[in-house]
Amino acid sequence: MIPTTAAFDAKRNTTPQQAVWVLTLPGLSLTYASRAEAAVNATATWMKVPTGVTQKIEDLQGKASVGSLQVEIVDVNHALLAKFATTTWYGQAANLLLGFSGLAYPGDYITVFAGVVETVVPSKDHTAWIFSVRDKNRILKNRVYAVGDDGVNPTSTKNPRTLYGNPLALVTSLLETELKLPAAAIDTASIANLQNGRFAATTMLFSLTKPVDALTFLAQQLLMPHGLFHFARYDGRIAIGDMLAAPSPVPIAFNFIDSNIIGAPDYAQKAIYNWVEMQMDYDGSKYLHVEEFYDGDSATRYGLSSVLSIKSDGLRTNLQGASRAGITARRIFQRYANGPTGEISFDHPSLQACVVEVGDYVTVTSRLLENLQAGTMGVTSRIYQVMHVQPQWANGRIQFTLLDIDAIATRPAYQYAPDTQPAWPTATVAQRAEYLFQANASNQQSDGSAAGRIF
Repeated sequence: MIPTTAAFDAKRNTTPQQAVWVLTLPGLSLTYASRAEAAVNATATWMKVPTGVTQKIEDLQGKASVGSLQVEIVDVNHALLAKFATTTWYGQAANLLLGFSGLAYPGDYITVFAGVVETVVPSKDHTAWIFSVRDKNRILKNRVYAVGDDGVNPTSTKNPRTLYGNPLALVTSLLETELKLPAAAIDTASIANLQNGRFAATTMLFSLTKPVDALTFLAQQLLMPHGLFHFARYDGRIAIGDMLAAPSPVPIAFNFIDSNIIGAPDYAQKAIYNWVEMQMDYDGSKYLHVEEFYDGDSATRYGLSSVLSIKSDGLRTNLQGASRAGITARRIFQRYANGPTGEISFDHPSLQACVVEVGDYVTVTSRLLENLQAGTMGVTSRIYQVMHVQPQWANGRIQFTLLDIDAIATRPAYQYAPDTQPAWPTATVAQRAEYLFQANASNQQSDGSAAGRIF
């Protein structure tokens, strides 16, 4: 969720909305605005309102795809043309800000997209320039781990590159050491929360015999086996999101209701996955061990077995790789094995929900949406995760695609207790809500309370 100020929230929650779009090129000290606003003090107010940048989570592939931002600057009196003789545009930082008339600039404006200039070309009628801005994730296309363990010679079968450690620590090393990204370009908090949370006891071991593509390695090897994905945040930072475990309590970024949804949501169903095949213990040419996880109840109920195959070069059976694979598989089953998971899409008719990012959690209350679990019309405060955001800024609309995770998000899972944790009778209410306690054969605590569970 994009952070805002109280003044910004007051403006986005009112009607009508007098939006002000601002493109900044800080390295060139240039600022272009969509309308004259004294607080902005733009270089020129010749910017057309852009269409928007789409971002879509590929949830089981460990990544999110991001479109490019197209901004058209009208070239009055060829003022921009004159700058090309002395200005290097390619690779320059570019930020798109959103505010509303009357707000203080830049304090009460929000950044909705940050990237770098990839191309600048004239419009078809040669009266304007079109800036194409790509997200900073483009650096992930570089090849990494070019030097082997000796620290001098290229990575090869005789001089492999060994990677050992927590998968989130390896993510940080890949971004900061191999790609040389500054910490400010990374959402370090999202990585630290996962590393110190449910992945605190996870270890991976890789033995690379050649350089690898950073994007492929990050998505397929470090994230995909654990149900994680990377995406670009509003300010351009690379962040890591969790597709298979919602935090508790679930932070809600926005509440969608009938009055801020255009028409009835479009409904679709995701594929069922009730069989996960995890290949591990890679020896450089083949996988020596395969773990098969099968949800028989799902297969019997729906009359099909749909396999999701994951190859992990870094999971090792001697490093509890089979247990970690089992956790990932069971979480996939929670989301995709118990019947087709619902996905809804709709248009939001204003910029009120401009703070919502992919990966965020939202609620939907709509009398026009079928409740398949209850067999009735209408849902109330149902929890969804944002899978796809398609802004249509020029039309003042935003399109969302949401995945139904209500059954998972409203069912808590408990953590392993530290050694200092007291037994159930003397544990506090907060401790009972967070940690696992030994139960009897009937899955009850000593006072008859229901036992917690890992999944």
